[in-house]
Amino acid sequence: MLALLLSGAHAGWAQAPVLGPAVAVGTYTSSTGQSVVSRTAIDARGYVYLTGSYSGTVQFGSFTLAGGATTHGFVAKLDGAGAYQWVATTDGLGNSYCGGLAVDASGQVSITGSFYGASVTLGGATLANTSTAPNFSSDAFVARLDANGQWLWGLPVGGTGGEGLGQLVLDAAGNSYVIGGFSGSNSTFGTITLPNSGSSGTYELCVAKLSAQGTWLWARSGGGSNQDGGSALAVDAGGNVYLAGFSQAGPATFGPFALPSTTSANDDILVAKLDASGTWQWVRRVGGSGIDDGNGLTLDAAGNAYVTGYFRSATALFGTLLLANSSGPADSGDVFVAKIDPAGTWQWAVQGGAAAATPATAWP
Repeated sequence: MLALLLSGAHAGWAQAPVLGPAVAVGTYTSSTGQSVVSRTAIDARGYVYLTGSYSGTVQFGSFTLAGGATTHGFVAKLDGAGAYQWVATTDGLGNSYCGGLAVDASGQVSITGSFYGASVTLGGATLANTSTAPNFSSDAFVARLDANGQWLWGLPVGGTGGEGLGQLVLDAAGNSYVIGGFSGSNSTFGTITLPNSGSSGTYELCVAKLSAQGTWLWARSGGGSNQDGGSALAVDAGGNVYLAGFSQAGPATFGPFALPSTTSANDDILVAKLDASGTWQWVRRVGGSGIDDGNGLTLDAAGNAYVTGYFRSATALFGTLLLANSSGPADSGDVFVAKIDPAGTWQWAVQGGAAAATPATAWP
């Protein structure tokens, strides 16, 4: 059983925190049941939203879900007191999952998900897998529910290999932005087909925008002959999109920007910006001989991006700022936080790790 601890009124720094009720998320009612929470969100009125997956028979407050041996995705809404308001689930001919999550001002819920069988059913809509039976690869989907948990629409993302979408964010107009990757020779977002610049089986980064009504507005891919993928994204007031992820070895191309090959076969940190029409503005790569990844990103009001992740290389160079791994040898990871301005210039970078951690130094 997983428990979600809902916070009550904000406590002052000098006070002990006041905790609200502990809410059981997907309590097992059979010996084979299990449930996992992928994402959480909260709206302006204090309602809490969850996405995740479950199998077997599980209980969400007064809602009983009987999933059997197949894994299903779920979306749930709770009030500020921790009472479940509704739970919506995916169904279909195979395992399905719900992941990315965002809520607009009216309480409509947008999600990402994936499915491995012949199809997935979202309310009254059934999305077919674009891969070939019997060895279905994963297709992805983006969907929206109304404030009462009714499915409004669902859009598939498919191709010749596996598709995966992670984080989803909304802008003020209700447009959705998604990030992820695909491993086939191409991936299709409505009428938009993105090619994989590597061989089939290597992951290509993808980022896309769709309208509040469920129409794909643009989709872009980037990568090279090895693995590339996106983990996090954020959108500023002008519709510019910032993303963080990884790029392995190279060479790799993102629109007009070509990254050269590296001497290491491991992941490098990737940070990039696209404008409101989906045109690549700049791409930055940071890394060394070890495994280095960017996995979180947020923006301030001026459009500066704050990137989080880790580096296992001996050093990581953020523009002219050099971080040295506090543990010394590669594969002993430090976490980092770095700031990059709207023009793509690194402003500062700091790390966290062993006691020997040192601040960034100018390079060279």
